[in-house]
Amino acid sequence: EVFWAVAGSSLLNQVLKTYFHRLRPQSALFQQAGLSFPSGHAMIGLALYGCLAWILWRHRHHPAWAALLLLFALLIGLTRVYLHVHYATDVLAGFAGALFWLILVRTGLHLWWREREELMKNG
Repeated sequence: EVFWAVAGSSLLNQVLKTYFHRLRPQSALFQQAGLSFPSGHAMIGLALYGCLAWILWRHRHHPAWAALLLLFALLIGLTRVYLHVHYATDVLAGFAGALFWLILVRTGLHLWWREREELMKNG
């Protein structure tokens, strides 16, 4: 689950960066190579920590740890804007892309598990 969340969001991020081809802000405190939109750090960070938060919440019932992981993902995005290596819209798009991807992965895995249970039951 975590693998698919991170790998898929990374691939989605590269596709979107290639499609939009937005350059990074010139005012960056630390110049970075690559394109700006959407923020890979924001997207992959939320995909990873959001997936881990979901697992903690769903399976181990640790809402405080889940909230901390989500806060950490949010802080990653905020630092990208603070350092001027991304525009705020880059980070928001990264978060939106990660959320979209996580919903897609969770739905796909849920359907796969349900089909597998049906096969085992009828098997």
